Amino acid sequence: MYPVNTLGLGSANFPRSSSSSFSHDCDDGGVHYISDTAPVMQFTGLQDKNGVDIYEGDIVTHTNTREHEEVYWNEKECCYACRGGEIESWLDSTYEVIGNIHENPELLED
Repeated sequence: MYPVNTLGLGSANFPRSSSSSFSHDCDDGGVHYISDTAPVMQFTGLQDKNGVDIYEGDIVTHTNTREHEEVYWNEKECCYACRGGEIESWLDSTYEVIGNIHENPELLED
């Protein structure tokens, strides 16, 4: 995990305003806040079979096996991969995003 001091979302930058949030002054005079307890997920640069962006921490299912697998960064192979149970496989467009580990951890339970 790396410390984050600024979040960039589109054309807006959210500098850390306190120890627990990021803020951004909007053109309309308002201020938007992002809690630092919200998970920030890394985009893999890939899309699933339906054109949905795939992020690290997503839970995907393979077209053939229907196994639920977690998307993660494979440090040894320097690529994004999937793991579920004892299975480890390369991430590609034959997968479908069905949730993520933060909002749907139950999808990985046996």
